[in-house]
Formats: sequence, structure tokens, C-alpha cells
Amino acid sequence: MSLVNEQVAYLKGLVDGLEIDTKTKEGKVLTAIVEVLEDMALVISDLEEFADEWFNVDFNQHEMDSYYCPNCGAPLDLEEEMIEQEHQLICPKCGDPIHIAIDCDCCDHDHS
Repeated sequence: MSLVNEQVAYLKGLVDGLEIDTKTKEGKVLTAIVEVLEDMALVISDLEEFADEWFNVDFNQHEMDSYYCPNCGAPLDLEEEMIEQEHQLICPKCGDPIHIAIDCDCCDHDHS
């Protein structure tokens, strides 16, 4: 339970403990405020859960680099797995073979 949920539950408990007459104008307003706060706390909890899920996504898993065909300049959307494969890459626009050099971070040399 989040802090906001705990605080709203505490306020609701206080209001219930005061045994406020909900037939009076003040009682109606106070209970309506508590109900709105409960709804807001639920929305905040949902947003916190969504944010936790969103920020735990491995963005590197979906990362794509931008490459361009050296022959025709067409943009190529290539994922890392495609580049690392043994077979030759072909430009979908001009049909020419594409050779991409990969900078190796582990040993400071190019893999072509």
C-alpha cells in the first residue's frame, strides 16, 4: 500500500470515527471529499504501478541503430542480431551487398 493510500485510509477512519451526520451540508461535503481522495489514491497507485513496469523495461533489448546503404543511401533498420549473423546483408532498395563494421568495445578492433 502506498503512502497516499495509507493517508487517505487514515483520514477516512477519522471521518468515520467522528460519526459525522451525512445529512448535513458539512457532512455531505466532508464525505464527498474523502470519496474523491479515495478515487485519487487508486489512480495514483495505478500510475505508480504502470511507471514501475515501464521503467523496468530493458530498453537496450529494443535498441536499434541507424544504418544507411553506402551505395544508394537508403535508411536501413537493422537490429544487432541481424548485423552479427554470418550471412551477407542486402540493401532492400538497391539490392547491393552491405558490409558493416562493428566497433568492438571489448578488444578495441573492428569486426567486419
